Amino acid sequence: MTKYQQAKNKIRDLAADWQSDFGNNNYSWSELLQWQEFFSTKAKRYGLVNEFRENGII
Repeated sequence: MTKYQQAKNKIRDLAADWQSDFGNNNYSWSELLQWQEFFSTKAKRYGLVNEFRENGII
């Protein structure tokens, strides 16, 4: 597995963990915006835009 594929899987796992733990946190609007920008950037880099949109990450 290449480093690119490893990084892609790591971002995918991070997004899934973040989403599953979302209800246990009380995020401010600015924190939500930061997370959205982070996941949007990573989704574009690793070709995960459609997947993240379908799963409500971005």
